[in-house]
Amino acid sequence: MNIRNHLAAAAVVVALASLAILYLLVPADKQSTATIASILAVAFSLGSLIYLPSAFAPAVKTQAARLAGVGPMGVTTVCTLILSLAALAAGLSNLPSIAWALLVLALASLMVGILLTNVTRKVVDDVQIIQEKDDRYRVWTNALNEVALAMSDEALKTRCKQIAEEFRYAPSARAIDAKGEASHVVTAISALQASAGQGDAADIASKLNWLQAKVAAHTSALIALRSHA
Repeated sequence: MNIRNHLAAAAVVVALASLAILYLLVPADKQSTATIASILAVAFSLGSLIYLPSAFAPAVKTQAARLAGVGPMGVTTVCTLILSLAALAAGLSNLPSIAWALLVLALASLMVGILLTNVTRKVVDDVQIIQEKDDRYRVWTNALNEVALAMSDEALKTRCKQIAEEFRYAPSARAIDAKGEASHVVTAISALQASAGQGDAADIASKLNWLQAKVAAHTSALIALRSHA
């Protein structure tokens, strides 16, 4: 049983226990339709206070979005509980119209809170995904180090390793940054990989020149993005 199932079980126990306690405490002559509905609303709100903050966690993609939804959903369930308690108090005071109005307000508060929480989580998810750093430099560095091992010419091998080393100091890149330039670097690396095993020094040197030009273009595109941010 995972954590959500444990929370669901705890919420059911709390809701049933509070329902039974309130039903027993409320005098029989006060148990009107509005009062009973208020008792149900209070019991549901107490159960929701335990379960709802985590109920929609699987629907989001990032941990930040899960955490971002806990606060708004907690506030929503607390507001729903307060309004339900106020409705119960109104029902016990023989004010059924006010009790029903508060119950409608509690339901509306719950629905609006759930919708706003989902929007908040979606926005945080989108921001996190957009801002996420990708691993292009790691992939390129590993590829170039493997290419260098296949080269027999020490000068070309050293030059290839130097290009790989430069990625350590390159501007950070998000997954959406300079995608066109990054694809050109990938193409240049692939071409270099194809030439490295053939041992043609002139061809390899030409491919290294091409790769350096594409890496420079990629770096320039990233710098331009940062300057306009």
